[in-house]
Amino acid sequence: MSYLALLMIAGFSSVDRNAAFHIMFSRPLVLSTIIGLLFGNVYLCFLSGLLIELFGNIDVPVGTKISKDDTFLAYSMGILVSFGIIQTLSDYLLGLLLVIIFVLPVTYVDMLTRKWNQHLLDKYLKYRIYKSPSGIIVKGITIAFLKGVVIYNIFCLIAAFILVRIEDYVSIQGDITAYIFLMSSFLAGYLIRFLSFKSVYKYIVFTVGLLLGWLVI
Repeated sequence: MSYLALLMIAGFSSVDRNAAFHIMFSRPLVLSTIIGLLFGNVYLCFLSGLLIELFGNIDVPVGTKISKDDTFLAYSMGILVSFGIIQTLSDYLLGLLLVIIFVLPVTYVDMLTRKWNQHLLDKYLKYRIYKSPSGIIVKGITIAFLKGVVIYNIFCLIAAFILVRIEDYVSIQGDITAYIFLMSSFLAGYLIRFLSFKSVYKYIVFTVGLLLGWLVI
């Protein structure tokens, strides 16, 4: 039942982000807190959601721009924390680094699904293969749901597998909560200036900063 609940959460959050509802379930703070309530360690999940909210605000969706999928970030970090894969500060840093890297292919899949939805709309307008637009709406919602169920969980499992394999070789003991507050303060103070960068440079700078912070700590 726990795994079934996870699949439903992944699918529903993807739909809420990309296709329908839009009831804020897909926001990192909300999603990660719900995962923490259901599967454990709500405090650290809540703080992770807070950090990812600031991280997501670096990449603002303006116009047709597709922002990086911070819903995936929140989902993956919530799972890694709740299932005990993340236990030390080094685990947290490595896990955060991995999901930041994997957010790029996840966002690329988002771009592909949007192109597919546009293809369905163009086909409907040209050939009228449906009596009403409800047919393509249902297909769009289904595609978004499957994206969450399949893509979110595939990359989350890959991140978990890599983290388990390498965590024994790198170990940093420290206060994860203090690190999250430190990173959140950095992001909040640097956010305005950060918005002037192109998206790819934002993530490069953030990742480098994450690595430097790891070395310093």
